Amino acid sequence: MDSNRNVSKVIQYDLEQDTVNLRQAGLSYQRIADELNASGKVPEDDQINADIVKRFLNHVPAVSREMVKRDKKRMMAVVDNNIDIIHEMTTLYSKTSDLLNAMESQAREKNSILDPHKFKALSSEMREMLKMMIEIQKELNDYENTKRFMEIVMETVAEECPQSIPIIIEKLKMSQKTQWIGQLFNERM
Repeated sequence: MDSNRNVSKVIQYDLEQDTVNLRQAGLSYQRIADELNASGKVPEDDQINADIVKRFLNHVPAVSREMVKRDKKRMMAVVDNNIDIIHEMTTLYSKTSDLLNAMESQAREKNSILDPHKFKALSSEMREMLKMMIEIQKELNDYENTKRFMEIVMETVAEECPQSIPIIIEKLKMSQKTQWIGQLFNERM
């Protein structure tokens, strides 16, 4: 077992990046634990479970301090992988809005009219960013809903008709667009 109970097994076995990448790929805590244990980096007598993965991911900021102490490059890689596109779009939208507000204030101070071309360009850009953010959010929600639906279907099929699972997996693997689903369920079943 771990000689220092305060250090997560994920950190102890240098699995931070793998853990973050697997979670970003949409794997469950249990599936991540299974993948980490199968990686060959975790001793058989000290396996990682779903609770360890969950605690690590819930405390990434706290864990980050320990990682920085050990290896700044690894920490930067984990942070880089955690960049949230919605946050980035929101930040860009906010900056554009601030720019538009500054232009309006400057026009008021000079008792002049805001350049209509610049106003139109910025407001059009903001409108497009909002549309993009809405579409991204919809796609993320659709992906999560579809993923959960597939999990329920495969679990039900596994319970009700387990002999059909290999056939379904092979059919999923035949199509380039669904190969990843077939591989995911092949590993899970």
